[in-house]
Amino acid sequence: MSSSTTHQTPGDDDQEHEDPVAEYETVRVRERLVTRTCGWCGVELRYSGVGRPPKFCSDGHRKRAHEREKAKAALGLVDDTPEPVREVIERTETVVKTVVRKGPTVLQPVPVAAVPRQSGPPTTVDGWYAHLRGLLASARAGDYTEEQREALANVFTIAAEHLRAGPAGVAPVPEQQSGISRAERRRREREARKGRR
Repeated sequence: MSSSTTHQTPGDDDQEHEDPVAEYETVRVRERLVTRTCGWCGVELRYSGVGRPPKFCSDGHRKRAHEREKAKAALGLVDDTPEPVREVIERTETVVKTVVRKGPTVLQPVPVAAVPRQSGPPTTVDGWYAHLRGLLASARAGDYTEEQREALANVFTIAAEHLRAGPAGVAPVPEQQSGISRAERRRREREARKGRR
């Protein structure tokens, strides 16, 4: 059982800190059975705190108490009041006092979990769509030079033609060769497209 209360802080706090803002007091109550008397003879039984607390000092007394209850029921002498049993319960109260003080604000960096990057090309249509949207955003942000944008546009044009043609009309895609001029590369791409028609 616990309760929490808020108090305005008194001025008797002798610690050298900033001004107190609030004070919280939490009380935790713990009750533990220490001893109980036997339900038949009244002898004191110690309880270690492990398992079910004992009600009788021996099996014989447990059986006698059970026989007595059966006899009462048979004679119609059922009484709802139980036999008096004395218990000693240890009660522990723990009071935790928390004082909230006004102090300097300290900013601490919070680590952010790294987003796992996909290795290799996307494998689904949605993955390709997200990948191409990222590429388009990079192009709009000016991350590519004019020559790079032109080369990417050519690659996507060829890829779109191949996708539309399907498996039957696909011709081998010429490898991009470094060291040739852009005009020569365009001429080769046009020839490759003509050869597919």
